Amino acid sequence: MPALSDARAPVFAPSAVGSAHGPEDEIPTVAEVERRHIASVYKKLHQNQTKTAKALGLALSTLKRKLDDFESFSAEVPAACSTE
Repeated sequence: MPALSDARAPVFAPSAVGSAHGPEDEIPTVAEVERRHIASVYKKLHQNQTKTAKALGLALSTLKRKLDDFESFSAEVPAACSTE
C-alpha cells in the first residue's frame, strides 16, 4: 500500500482522539467500532441476519459468529440475535 501524501493524510483534532487531559480509554478500539457498526446495521435492518450480512459484505456464517461473540453486549445487540 503506498504511503499517504500530506494532502491525503488524515488530520486528527485532539477531540477526535481524546483530549490531552482525558483518559485514553475514551478512544474506542477497532473491535468496539466494529461491534457498534454491526449492531447499528443489524438494528436498522430489523434484525435480519441475511440482509445484515449482505449489507456488510460478510458471509452469513461470519455475521452469526460475530453476533454470538457480541451476545454479552445485549444493550446494543438484542438477545434475538442468538443463532441457536
